[in-house]
Amino acid sequence: MAAGVPDSLLPVVSIQPTHVPALYNDPDLTARIQAVLTDTLGAERVVEVPKETIGEDFSLYGSALPDVPSCMLRLGTYTPGEKDTDQPGLHSPYFLPDYQQAIPTGVRSMAAVIQHLAAP
Repeated sequence: MAAGVPDSLLPVVSIQPTHVPALYNDPDLTARIQAVLTDTLGAERVVEVPKETIGEDFSLYGSALPDVPSCMLRLGTYTPGEKDTDQPGLHSPYFLPDYQQAIPTGVRSMAAVIQHLAAP
């Protein structure tokens, strides 16, 4: 076989699944978070993203504990009106968000969501 190596010494090759499961946003949790963010940031700053057929490893969180609802959020990182098709995307080495607005907005958003979800 491989340069005369006996079968007993050949490597064992196993192929692991390489797909990422579909992302599922729990509808009730998503509605609650959307309401909190709308109250916190204003309706004009909360946008529902259209469904996409992309690979997103966040789906692994939801599939790891199927009894725990999950919801993926995206934080806008460009000033409204400045984002166009020429801006580098999130996974680009040239990605340069408007961090002076994005970080405070993200912290404020996540704090509001956590306070809401942790409330008795």
